Amino acid sequence: MIESMFKYFFVLVFLFMMSCSSPESFLRDSEHIQKQLLTLFQEVETIEDLTERGPVIRQLSMELVKLIEKVNEYYKGKKRVEENRFTLPVSEALQWEMKRIYEIEGAREIVEKYQREALIRLDDSVR
Repeated sequence: MIESMFKYFFVLVFLFMMSCSSPESFLRDSEHIQKQLLTLFQEVETIEDLTERGPVIRQLSMELVKLIEKVNEYYKGKKRVEENRFTLPVSEALQWEMKRIYEIEGAREIVEKYQREALIRLDDSVR
């Protein structure tokens, strides 16, 4: 269940980033948060590294959800017909790092623990 929520989380981030051609600050802010997460995950080699960075993972995950909520609020009642004009290399790199970290024994559970609050909030906000 958590794995599907995690995939849902990244799909939503991807879709919201693609639809946010205006204002571009949403895209810029999202990319900034994702780069922070990417840098953080690139430093992880062990469970101890991951556990050490847990509070920051939790904080950045919540920031990303808050940004998604802002995007939802911005577009409430507005049409979203813009074409995708953005590529998402940071998002792809972040997904690759997550897959790498998940290969560390016990890492999946730790990451999911730190992202659980953000995922629950995101799930509640899209209902």
